[in-house]
Amino acid sequence: MKLKSVKKIISFIVLMLVMLSGCTAAQNDHYEEAMKYMENGDKANALVSIDKAIEADPENAELYVRRAYIKMTPDKDGVLELDVESVLADLEKALELDPNNEEAMTGVYYAEVYRNNYAEAVEKLEGLIEGKDISSETQELLKEAEEGNISDLLGRIRTTTYYRDGKLVWKEYYDYGKDNRVSSIKAYDENNSLIGQVDVQYDTFGNHLQWASFTEDGDMFREEYVYDDKGREEGYEMYRMDGSLYCKVSYGYDDAGNRIREEYDYAGTDKQVMLAEYDDEGKKLSAHYYDGEGKLLYYYLLNYDEQGRVVRTDNYDENGNLNGYLIQNYDEKGNWLGYKRYDAEGTLVFESAND
Repeated sequence: MKLKSVKKIISFIVLMLVMLSGCTAAQNDHYEEAMKYMENGDKANALVSIDKAIEADPENAELYVRRAYIKMTPDKDGVLELDVESVLADLEKALELDPNNEEAMTGVYYAEVYRNNYAEAVEKLEGLIEGKDISSETQELLKEAEEGNISDLLGRIRTTTYYRDGKLVWKEYYDYGKDNRVSSIKAYDENNSLIGQVDVQYDTFGNHLQWASFTEDGDMFREEYVYDDKGREEGYEMYRMDGSLYCKVSYGYDDAGNRIREEYDYAGTDKQVMLAEYDDEGKKLSAHYYDGEGKLLYYYLLNYDEQGRVVRTDNYDENGNLNGYLIQNYDEKGNWLGYKRYDAEGTLVFESAND
């Protein structure tokens, strides 16, 4: 995780501390010290101060919640080494003092997610909120988790699911290293059988050297990337899970750095070329795909919203007939949530979560 993102996470925790309502913590000098340390990214001293705050006010449930969330925050270098049992002890104490503390409930969920106990995380959250009046945010969190789409407190995707015609096709699981970057990707089919695993690799600039990709049928591939001296992708090779080569891809760019050409060589059995067009602002407008003989196969037209995000992509055949379209989904903060693919008649064919 980049330092900029770490600062955002620390700021989020500090905001939570500031927005305490009906809590005497604001009158606790040690608590205010902890806030100031967190504002400066000094997690270690923040914990020392919050410990003293709890000693001064041991019956304050909010203080235990805040200490738990500070523990779940990475340090200023982006490193997070978490003692989950210690976090859970704080949250359990908070719930003992205040059984309706919603942040303590979601904290328990996030602590279990951190150690990859996804089923237990969902089960605990369901049990804690049962019969209680909870916010719409927590309701949505639980709904997404029950559907198999789980992110941790840092916003990192942990599990995500893909559906075709309303039926689960595959699930992805993401592991992270101490640097908060993805370290491996595992995939399981609808029967929970392992499809494959890819160990993610990076170069010294943080670019992916190895990543995973999938078809909408749930076929998994390992991708190996190559970059030019400007840090741009020159292309990549796709390998099946048995190690056999599936496809080689190479890229071409214009003087503005837009990727205008992609060549696909399917292990010598077939070839395709994609030619793209961009506007003056660098937004991709269209992508036309041709076979190895130069015959048009199909093409895409992209549509943007006022924020410059792709919201719809229309797919046409070589004769200009609509094959179908994709709708991109975003939350109110602009985070991409995934896409839904429809056929020409508007029937949902495939649905992804955030990837």
